[in-house]
Amino acid sequence: MVKNLRYSSRMIAILATVLGIAGVGIAVLMYTTLPDESAVGEFVAGASVLVMILYALLGMLVLAQVGLLTLLTRHFDSDGWSHRLLTTGVVFGATGAGILLLEWTIVKFRLTPMLHSIIPSEVDYLFILGLVLIPVSIACSVSGVILHGLGSVWAAVQQ
Repeated sequence: MVKNLRYSSRMIAILATVLGIAGVGIAVLMYTTLPDESAVGEFVAGASVLVMILYALLGMLVLAQVGLLTLLTRHFDSDGWSHRLLTTGVVFGATGAGILLLEWTIVKFRLTPMLHSIIPSEVDYLFILGLVLIPVSIACSVSGVILHGLGSVWAAVQQ
């Protein structure tokens, strides 16, 4: 069971790393193509910068969660609930990043009219769903790290 758990954590970490790097890459691409403030107005330019920062932070958050998962899996004996919570946090973070990347692709390549004929209103909620998964991801990862720390302290007290 433990070997299988570590194998699935490795696959999750690899996929999450790809999505995290893609999120940072999208932010860099958005930075290079930011609209000129005078051409679109201050509000649109500011909103573009805000969305770019969001993608960059999400990508770095997912990469940090993968680093924590790798650290706990490789260097500590973390096979209980702390490992499960941290893995769940990475899954939620990667899913949020994937949904936001899908939403960016739909908007960037103007696929919205085509998808509205297939999926009427769900396309509009992708951005919101991706944003909702971020705090859930953070809560799961922080809970996993705290639980691992408490478990380590409890094990030290028992000895």
